Amino acid sequence: MLKPGLTFLLFFLFYGSAFTQTGGSFRWVLPLQKNAVLIGQPAPAYLPMQEGKQIFLLAPDGSKKTLPYDSISREQGPFWSIWKTSLQGIYHVGKGEIIPPLYEYIRSVSPTETSWAFQVEKYGMQAIVDDRNRILLPYQKSAYARLSIVGDTILAYLKHDVYNFVNADLLYISRNGNQVADQVAKSITPADFQRISSNQYVFSVSEKGKTRPDTFAAAEKFVNNLALVKRDSLWGYLRRDGSWLLTPRFQAAAMFDTAGYAVVKTRGKYGVVKTDGAFLVEPRFAFLKASLPGFFEFKENGKIGLVNTAGKTVVPVGDFGGFLSAGTRCLAAKSGDTLLLFRHDGTLIPLSGVIECTKGRFDEYFGVRIKNKSGYRIGAWGILGADGQWRVPAVLNGSLVEYSRFFVAEAIVQPCCIVAGLNISENQPHKQLIFTRNGIPLLNTPVEVNFDGTASQFLIYRNTGKFGAVASQEIRLQPEFDEIKEAGLGWIKVRKGEEWGVIKWTE
Repeated sequence: MLKPGLTFLLFFLFYGSAFTQTGGSFRWVLPLQKNAVLIGQPAPAYLPMQEGKQIFLLAPDGSKKTLPYDSISREQGPFWSIWKTSLQGIYHVGKGEIIPPLYEYIRSVSPTETSWAFQVEKYGMQAIVDDRNRILLPYQKSAYARLSIVGDTILAYLKHDVYNFVNADLLYISRNGNQVADQVAKSITPADFQRISSNQYVFSVSEKGKTRPDTFAAAEKFVNNLALVKRDSLWGYLRRDGSWLLTPRFQAAAMFDTAGYAVVKTRGKYGVVKTDGAFLVEPRFAFLKASLPGFFEFKENGKIGLVNTAGKTVVPVGDFGGFLSAGTRCLAAKSGDTLLLFRHDGTLIPLSGVIECTKGRFDEYFGVRIKNKSGYRIGAWGILGADGQWRVPAVLNGSLVEYSRFFVAEAIVQPCCIVAGLNISENQPHKQLIFTRNGIPLLNTPVEVNFDGTASQFLIYRNTGKFGAVASQEIRLQPEFDEIKEAGLGWIKVRKGEEWGVIKWTE
């Protein structure tokens, strides 16, 4: 009979070998044992645990960082809130205890991982301390207001958090505790627009200690350090440092998308321009707007169609109600109460009666719902490839849920009861079938899927009263646990009887 330790070793070896086949694996971090309690939200590299009265951070390799506190909870990045006899402090996973548990309350000023200022409360008084527990701003009865980090080394603040100070000028203090002049702080503050009136926006840039203002008729917010601005009657693209990406030359303009394309209007026609000012799609349309990624909707005589980034018509104008993604190689056009399916090259997929499809942003496969023969709108789902071939025929009469690696369908098959080579014996409305993205069943029976999980790399399910998890045909946890809970960020807590263990999903 194998010893428990050897069983776990074989488990590691088996699932470790499957890593290269699927790009991920389940791995035991903490073997099943009593008195192991999860006490908070995890970080990618640590899971907060408690055994008896002992607090520790569990690493994916199974090592433990023992801590002398009563409790711990992740705050952000490397920062963890710690408690000792009801008092709170801050622990940094790289630096250790940076602020001892001395305060009734503590929170970071900035949501970034490099935050160095914290607001603390003690005996009902408020103060600001740095990441070495040195007081930057003294204790006072009211909380400091409008706290923010300017650049990397300056803290902006108001002394009081009351309505009379909403429009007050901010004060500034450096990381070493010295007051900073307003002009110095503003010189490193990201420039922004100040609205003077409905048609007057002022933008000020500091250059060599001097402020250079510029005025625009309209301006939109900066996005990725770029803003649309209007001078006189023309629009252009302004960088946050005050330099031009594209000087005002367009009658109308939209912001650039993630690919670096923007719809603009010039000489009365719309086209698509790149960030270097060259036209990707020549301005020849009376109407044009961004639609699906890589496609633009145009209009002619009240009807709409689609062009791609080369300006080629992919979907000719028609009485369409809009366009939808359908996998990474297809799209759908709304036509009355049905959908027409097209490949990205414009080829029509000859499939009638389509009333719904999943977005399928992960690969070429997507779910398609077809009207039944009587025309009843509920219809049946199937899984289709970009080649127009069914991976799972449209015989699934319940719900269909799409994940990045799976399709999960309610186990209602008409005609009953064979689907994708799997015989489910009878329809089971409250159970689900799990398919790979290309329609291969992952389990040989309907199960109860846990839809509450946030991970899409694997699915937790229950079968015959026991819990399991599946990631692929090779990678799975057999349904032999009394409980499986996803803690987040790939951490999984499992229970057998009164014993708890921890498993980590790794890519």
